[in-house]
Amino acid sequence: MGAIFQEIQNIYGTRIPALKRFQNGERNNGANGTFKGINDIDYEVFVKLPISGRRENEHIGGATWRIGEELDLTNPPMPSEEAFNIYKAQWKTSEHFEKVQEALASVEIPFTVNKVIGIGLGALVLRPRVFERCVYQYTLVSIIRQNFSISSNPFVQHPMYTHRDRYLLDATKFTVLESPSALLDLDGPTGLLGIHAGLPLKGIVIDTCRPGIIIWDGEVFNANSHFRSYLSYSPRARKMIEDEYHEVAFPSHESFNNQVMLIRKSDPPASIHG
Repeated sequence: MGAIFQEIQNIYGTRIPALKRFQNGERNNGANGTFKGINDIDYEVFVKLPISGRRENEHIGGATWRIGEELDLTNPPMPSEEAFNIYKAQWKTSEHFEKVQEALASVEIPFTVNKVIGIGLGALVLRPRVFERCVYQYTLVSIIRQNFSISSNPFVQHPMYTHRDRYLLDATKFTVLESPSALLDLDGPTGLLGIHAGLPLKGIVIDTCRPGIIIWDGEVFNANSHFRSYLSYSPRARKMIEDEYHEVAFPSHESFNNQVMLIRKSDPPASIHG
C-alpha cells in the first residue's frame, strides 16, 4: 500500500510544473504540459484555450484552462454560499421567475399547508462548483414556503448529499431530512416538490398520502403518436389526479423541464387505499 501511495505522489508531482506554466499564461492560445503515464512514460500534451461559451456551472468571467475533469486554473470556484446566492438572485430577476410567481398567485387552496419538502432535487455542489440548475429548484422550495406563509424551514432530502451539500443547505436555511423520513413525513398539509426525483414518487403518493400541493414531472408524450403514451403516469396516477387534484400549468424552463403543479381539491380522505 505504501508503494502505491508513493507512486501516486510521484505521478501527481510531475503535473505541478505544467500547471504553473498554465497559470503563468505561457501562450495566449494554450500551453504544453508534460504528464507521466502509468507506464512511466512522459507525454507532452498541448492544451488549447476553450473558445466555447460559458457552461451552466462555469464561474462567470475570464478565460478558463481545463485539463481532464474540469480543472480550472485561472478562475477558482466561488465560495458555495456566495455562488448559491448569486444564482438565486439571477433566477429571481428572470422572466421565468415572474411567470412562476403568477402561477402560484393564481392558486386558491381550501386547506392549510404547514410544510414544504423537496425530494430528490439532487446534489448542489459538484467538483466543487455549485450546480446552477439545482439552485433554482431549491429556491423554488423556499418560494413555496414564502408564498404560503409556512413558518418552518423548507425541508429537503436526497440520498447522495455530501458534507459540502449539507454545509451549504444549512447555511441557506434548509433542513435536511434523512432517508426515509421525508417520505414518512408526507401528508395532507404538505407541499411536495419532486423534480426529476429519480424514485417512484408517484406510486408512493398514491399509496400513502395526498399532499396539498405537488410539483413533479408531468406526463411524457410519445412524439411518434397522436396519443398520450403516459410513460410517466400509471392508470392509478391518472385517476388520482383526475379525481382529487386541479392541474395548473407550470412555466417551462430548462431547469424545470416538463413539470406540472397539482392542487388538491379538498381535504384528503381519512383512509387511503393503494
